[in-house]
Order: sequence, then structure tokens, then C-alpha cells
Amino acid sequence: MSKIKIRTAQNVEVAFTPASIGDRIIAYLIDLVVYFAWILVFSLIATWLDDSLFNNRIRTILFFGFGILPLFFYDLICEIWLNGQSIGKRARNIKVIKLDGSAPTIGAYILRWIFRIIDFSILGQWVGVVAIAAGGKGQRLGDMVAGTTVVRIEPKVSLDALRQPVLDEAYEVMIPEVSLLSDADIEIIRQVIQRVEETQDERLQSQTAQKLKEIMQIESSLDDNAFLTQVINDHTFLMAYGDE
Repeated sequence: MSKIKIRTAQNVEVAFTPASIGDRIIAYLIDLVVYFAWILVFSLIATWLDDSLFNNRIRTILFFGFGILPLFFYDLICEIWLNGQSIGKRARNIKVIKLDGSAPTIGAYILRWIFRIIDFSILGQWVGVVAIAAGGKGQRLGDMVAGTTVVRIEPKVSLDALRQPVLDEAYEVMIPEVSLLSDADIEIIRQVIQRVEETQDERLQSQTAQKLKEIMQIESSLDDNAFLTQVINDHTFLMAYGDE
């Protein structure tokens, strides 16, 4: 499957794999199971309640307030609180992101939710599927309007890459300007190193190194791979011992 190339706020190009139509359909079916499970649980609770405790008006309010509304807002609530995932999406390791790689805003989630009526209505149930298949970026109409897409969640880095380098207090920082970088910047660098190891895309490595030098306003004689590794090591040391 073709990749979606996204340029992050740090001006680093990262590729994501769009969630397949199959993954999205299976995620939707899993969410339907959640719907039916909720209805079953709610129905059982309702049958246990003594009718004499509530009049018809209160029972109607309870039915819509606790039975219908949670299902109506299910996708919206899940994507906001579960960082772009419903229970079905989480089960299939897919999630909603913005086309710039950032987390969607609440407004973007609301737009996606509103357009579900068009994308997955009974009369237009194939509209969303056709849009996803034809668009090339894994977007249904709601995604196009909200500027989002759904991608597969791949391991950001391997276990070896996640393992922090062992540095002692005698370590000497070569690039003190790494203090200008955030933890999120370092995580992106880790992702880039891992992706270069997998794809041998040295252009991505070079672009990342050059952008970091521009941000920190420095020059370095290290090759790109050594430079990125040094940035991670120096940042790790400064975070651990910088205030001592």
C-alpha cells in the first residue's frame, strides 16, 4: 500500500501507511459490537428496575440520556478521549491524525462525526468507501472536510531504539544547543533513525540533520547518522544531569 508523506511542524517528512478499507470496516464492525453490548447491558439494567420507582417521563429521560445519547456520540467521545481512536480502531491499530501529522483538534473531530451521516448513512453507505478508495490518502468525506486521515499505527521505534544510551556524569556534551529541542523533537529524530534503518532513505536522514542544524544554528563535521545519534545522546545527558 502506498504511503502518505506528511511534513511535520519541524519540517521533517515522515511517511504513514493509510489504514486499509478492510481495517476500517472491521473497526466499524467491532464498534457495532460495542453498540449492541451497551444496548444489552442497558436493557438488563432497565428490566431489573422496579417500574414503580419511575414514572413514564423519567423512564423516557433515562432511556434517551443513558441508552441512546452515549451511542449517538460514541465515535466523537471516543476519538476525543482516546486520541483519535474508537474501541474498534484501537483493536485494529489505526487512528485519526491531521494531514500535517499532528493530533486533530476537537473541531476536526466534530466535523468528522457530523459527516458520518453522509459517509455511512443507509442510502449512502458506499459513499465513504468509494471516497477512501479513490482519494489516495485514506480519506472519507468527513476526513476531507476536517483535514484528517486514518493511518496504521506502526511501532515508532524498535526496542533497541527506545533503550536510552547509558551515559555517566563524565560524558561530555558536544552539541549544547540540543537544549533548544523538545522531547517531541527527539522522538521524531528516533523515528527518523529507525525509518532510515528500515528503508535506507538517506535523503530523509540528510534533511532531518540539516533542519536540526538550522534550528540550532550550528555546523558539524559529523556525518548525518553520527550527528543525529549525538543529538539524542547529548539531549539525554542534559535532561538527566543538566540541572546538577
